[in-house]
Amino acid sequence: MQTPQEVDPGSLRRRGGRELALADATADLYRSALWRARLRRAWSVLTGRPHTLLRLNRSERAGTVRSTYSAGICTVPIRQIRGSENGSDNFADFRPRHARTRARWLSIASACLRGSVMPAVELLQVRDIYYARDGHHRISVSQALGQELVEAEVMVWELGAEPLCIRPDPVSR
Repeated sequence: MQTPQEVDPGSLRRRGGRELALADATADLYRSALWRARLRRAWSVLTGRPHTLLRLNRSERAGTVRSTYSAGICTVPIRQIRGSENGSDNFADFRPRHARTRARWLSIASACLRGSVMPAVELLQVRDIYYARDGHHRISVSQALGQELVEAEVMVWELGAEPLCIRPDPVSR
């Protein structure tokens, strides 16, 4: 361990300067993503198209899932991740919508800009759409950094057909 006399003031300034530049870069990235979310919202009002993340369909959650299996770790195009298992209202098209996401978002962006390897996000695949189960902030940061692909642990849900028979109403018996 170095004593205060042994610390090189120049290295502290360089390290402090890099940290400041990193903080500025992540703050700029966040502001840009927030601005893009606001523009997207305005555009969706004008066009009548939704800007929020899709929610996993209630019927799919209610039991028409025929089978599930893990596809393992896959590389998934971010543009195909269009929804959220729990319907996160913190993101619009995986861009931050609220200031309450700021601290976590900046922390992840800072780690990415430092070169840290992020863990794979967790996705559910239903037909050709992916729903985020875990990793909304990581997906958002990856998108803001211009990445087109994200590494994901994918769980596939195969949907079954609705039953053709009519189930008797237990009350009418």
